[in-house]
Amino acid sequence: MARRTPIEPRLARRIAETEERFREIERDLSDPAVIRDLDRLRELGRERAGLAAAVEAGRSVTSLEAELRDTRELLAESVDAEMKALAEE
Repeated sequence: MARRTPIEPRLARRIAETEERFREIERDLSDPAVIRDLDRLRELGRERAGLAAAVEAGRSVTSLEAELRDTRELLAESVDAEMKALAEE
């Protein structure tokens, strides 16, 4: 039985795109030119606030995916070790 990746590629791409936009906004928010432009600063602040929950959720999903992958690897190694021990008996 083939294992599916926990995250669909389209979702993984969307998570990465959202994370990248969030980082761009944070860089822009530290730009002195943006800081002087109150309208732009306000606009970026709103966009950042709107993305914050999605970024946090995306980070959680990515972290859980990595944890699941590691757990599966440990399980496979454990099963392999048990099978090897049985074969050696």
